[in-house]
Amino acid sequence: MNILNDTPRKETAPPLDPFRVITLALFAGAAMSTFLLAPMPLLLAGWRLPEPWSKVVGLGGAAIALLVLEAPMPWVAVAFSMALVFSDQVNRQKPLWGALGMSVLVSLLVAVGVFFFQVRLAHESPMPFWRDFIHALVTEMQTFFEGKSGVDFALLEQTLYQQAPFLLAGLAFVSSWISLGAAAHFGWVHPEKGPSSRTLRASMQLPAWFSILASFSFLASILFTLPFYAAGVVRFLGCLLFMQGTLCLSDILSRRRVSRAGRTWVYALSVVFGFYALLALGVISPWYFRAARLAGPVKGLEEKETV
Repeated sequence: MNILNDTPRKETAPPLDPFRVITLALFAGAAMSTFLLAPMPLLLAGWRLPEPWSKVVGLGGAAIALLVLEAPMPWVAVAFSMALVFSDQVNRQKPLWGALGMSVLVSLLVAVGVFFFQVRLAHESPMPFWRDFIHALVTEMQTFFEGKSGVDFALLEQTLYQQAPFLLAGLAFVSSWISLGAAAHFGWVHPEKGPSSRTLRASMQLPAWFSILASFSFLASILFTLPFYAAGVVRFLGCLLFMQGTLCLSDILSRRRVSRAGRTWVYALSVVFGFYALLALGVISPWYFRAARLAGPVKGLEEKETV
């Protein structure tokens, strides 16, 4: 306990582990080439390595994604920028809502910048270039699957053409959120920097009016043909409900004292196969948390529990 005029105790920087740097750089390369979980390696580097090695991990991961895994440059540029900004915000203990919003904003700005740079190189107008780009992308996907999937590629092309910015915003939001939640779940967070599951559930809950608004928006999208920008907003609202659903599921599993291995399986199956179930949990989450607060904490739960 410090007394008056004591010198503040300096935080000791974690030691540098070269093997950890290489491992996280390889992880970052794989994550950035797929975009999913792109912020996680940089979060771990910020918690486990001294500065500025977390930035070195990010640059190394981008180089691996481009040169070794041959990922498209625009894809890697957006993933790297999003991961770098989000991890920096979290490691500096900024508000999590602000960190998530910043990751989405940076993703959109970098994507727009890369797009107009490519338009300038091609000496074309933006809209024809965008239409040709989406058509080439969907044609490549259709050739890859060779008719083995039941995807309506014409509808997919129209959706990407009209709603790509909203889809990118949702992907950046979900990728950042899952990266943070997974790192906390597996106990990779720094005890002084990383938020606990209790902190996440307390600080990230949305009010009841949001669930009502989102529910009516989804109902309107089913009953009516919405303009593309309105349909895009509804998609992003779904990402916010997904986050609320994971918070609700986390609290349910914690109260039932499910083991970490059990929670891992439940989370994985829910994200991969139960997305709409998580949306439903997100809709009812405000009323669930209100009932949980009235019921009080469960005796025996750890003070800093895992997600």
